[in-house]
Amino acid sequence: MRKFTFLLVALFSFAAVKADRVPTLTKADAENAVEFLEEQQEIILYCACCDDAELTKVFLSWVHTEPTKEEGQYQLMIEGTDINSKPIKETVDVTQLFFIVGNKAYSVSQALGLDADPCTGPFKL
Repeated sequence: MRKFTFLLVALFSFAAVKADRVPTLTKADAENAVEFLEEQQEIILYCACCDDAELTKVFLSWVHTEPTKEEGQYQLMIEGTDINSKPIKETVDVTQLFFIVGNKAYSVSQALGLDADPCTGPFKL
């Protein structure tokens, strides 16, 4: 019975980890994300996993990475403006970034092949 309980806890823990956000990236993943995002003129910031989340369209002016305190981990930084020309400069979670093709938004984390759940599929804008 203890083994069964441990197995259930382990399975639920793994499922929770897979659905977690990705606030930090390896250097290679961070560099791939920057390269990908530099090709985008605008993106959508959206936490589909969050309650009462709002979509924010960002016109990108700069994307870069910064090392974190954790060795070998990097955070993704974006700068730009929203549709009201309000400046945006923040550290972002790659699961909350969506690129635009036509009238749909697609997950950057999925496009990069990261093992991360953006909590939504492509969506219409």
